[in-house]
Amino acid sequence: MNSLKDISLKSYYWSDEDDILLDFYIPALSVSKTYKRIAGYFSSTTLAVAAKGLAAFIHNGGKMFLITSVVLSGEDKDSIEKSIEKCEKKVIEEIDNIEDELIKNHVAMLGWMIKNGTLEIKIAVVPKGIFHPKIGILEDLHNRLSFSGSENETAAGWLHNDEAFHVFKSWETESDHLGGDLHIFESLWNGRGKRTAVYSISKAFEKKLIQIAPKDKKEFTRLSESITEQLLCKLKEGIEKKELYDYQKQAIDAWKNNGCKGILEMATGTGKTFTSLNMIKDVCEKTEKLLCVITVPYLFLVTQWKKEFLKLFGQEFFIKEAHSEVSGWEDSINEFIQEYDMDVVKKVAIFTVYDTFASEKFQGLIHKYLSKGDEIMLVSDEVHFLGAPNFSNGMKDIYKYRLGLSATPQRWFDEEGSKNLIEYFGGTVFKFLIKEAIPKFLTPYNYFPQIVQMSNDELEQYCELAEKISKTFHFSGKDNDFKDNNYLTKLLIERAKIIVNNEEKKSKFHDIILDLKKRKLVDHLLIYCSPEQLDWAQEALAKHHISNHKFTFHENQEKRAAILSHFENGTVKALVAMRCLDQGLDMPSTKIAIILASSTNPIQYIQRRGRVLRKYPGKKEALIYDFIVVPGIGSRLNADLFNIEQKVFCRELARVKEFYEAANNKADVLSKILPLMDRYKAYF
Repeated sequence: MNSLKDISLKSYYWSDEDDILLDFYIPALSVSKTYKRIAGYFSSTTLAVAAKGLAAFIHNGGKMFLITSVVLSGEDKDSIEKSIEKCEKKVIEEIDNIEDELIKNHVAMLGWMIKNGTLEIKIAVVPKGIFHPKIGILEDLHNRLSFSGSENETAAGWLHNDEAFHVFKSWETESDHLGGDLHIFESLWNGRGKRTAVYSISKAFEKKLIQIAPKDKKEFTRLSESITEQLLCKLKEGIEKKELYDYQKQAIDAWKNNGCKGILEMATGTGKTFTSLNMIKDVCEKTEKLLCVITVPYLFLVTQWKKEFLKLFGQEFFIKEAHSEVSGWEDSINEFIQEYDMDVVKKVAIFTVYDTFASEKFQGLIHKYLSKGDEIMLVSDEVHFLGAPNFSNGMKDIYKYRLGLSATPQRWFDEEGSKNLIEYFGGTVFKFLIKEAIPKFLTPYNYFPQIVQMSNDELEQYCELAEKISKTFHFSGKDNDFKDNNYLTKLLIERAKIIVNNEEKKSKFHDIILDLKKRKLVDHLLIYCSPEQLDWAQEALAKHHISNHKFTFHENQEKRAAILSHFENGTVKALVAMRCLDQGLDMPSTKIAIILASSTNPIQYIQRRGRVLRKYPGKKEALIYDFIVVPGIGSRLNADLFNIEQKVFCRELARVKEFYEAANNKADVLSKILPLMDRYKAYF
């Protein structure tokens, strides 16, 4: 990465959800050439910045400009220079008495910057009141960003405090925030402030910083490496203090009691990742060596897992990625596994995706030096993927410890695949369902099933297909033959499209949006649709002047990150998604989901619900609108065809039942769906 634009940056950061140091400061500083900062109060810890990012910033020839402040006492207000001198002496005294080695080393690094002319510090003084803005501006050769919020330039602020700030990027936003932040800094730095004056630090203070600076580049390199290690240890200590909930402890115990094998069936958003990382930690405590393979369905999940892994383990493990985006991953993994086998390295973690994990190349490397009984652990996220025929090749006996994770481990219409998963992992050892997680761990929600009828044309097409399906169904003989009958599968897909692309959904969608607008609730809205619905859904939103963006499989990673950033900061009010936000991606700000298109696959609709239920500041409840299409043709069909339509309704009813059982508004849902249940003689 050579520029700020190359980094996947969010529009806001909150320390409750983000690792501010690793997610923002280190990568952003690493590619910047200029760092302009308005920080807090002048003290020995004000400049405790991220060492790794700052070291790369320095190596890049970057220059830092800092404005910090002093508070004047009553007797000193007539003598500003005297007040600043007193503050400088106090900070010098602090530097001489610093016990925290991390802060001391940071100050030494800043001395190096002053020594080499890459840091300028000015002191801000407000005659009446307090100088309190917190603004940072980072620039590379072509791009610029600013961040503003609660973050201070202190060790506590970077590592431990509950902090939040927004980020404004020159290449993404037309907002005046960035220009405003730059104007504030430049005005102050150049002495154009009307109420606030700035003064350069004294030569005596500069001399003190230079005295404690590294003597040469070699010493500076050692210092920066030491700070990097110290920071990771501090971060690790902070994460380790995060306590497991009782249900997470129960999950760990259940897995251990099952011989360190098993599947955790836990609702989306209840901490499966953190729980599983602590299982890895438990294994590490009882064995000197461990090779851990963590496999996920999508690349973005590799990034999420790796981030959480580093938080807990720091540099304890040697980490490698194995997938198509890593050039030469085969040689790299081969080398690491060989070194592990020869005891050169003791702890290795490999992050991969199912495509790579199940490949002959990857499996060949695992078996090249290792054998059954070695200390090898498999963590399989969204484990239902692993049961697919093209991935199941990865389920080998070589893995001594096995952990599967999913809110929905059972594979849909694949009894054999589900059975293989259960046998391989040793069954589901722990369940924590959504009803148990609301409201303490997940956001409560209201569920609004939207009943729509077919048009005459749709009804006619549906009847023709239903009759063909009925005849084919009787010919095939049993439901289990569905997946093996190509003609029947084609008919079912055609019929499903009629249901999915039902015409009445358009007017009903319009009514929902109109109602949300009146209630001023059109914010962080996620719409699931089919390819045929994508355009008209966006057009409908545009007519209502609701900013929106499509989210499909066609956007690259950079584009996706930009879209999600706009969605999080509210620039984009609605995302119109086509089957690509079903699993894994964290979007906690989402408040409302409208499901225009849905399959009857529980994996899909349960995962979709999970996207909208994560906790988020200010989010008290979520809303889910789900379209239920009713054929309405029972009186026109013979008994056999009516039975098929009854099965269609029962499959729809399964989704309604799932959403109904954990909803806040059960009575409303039941009153709306009960007439249909009576009609089809099908009940919860």
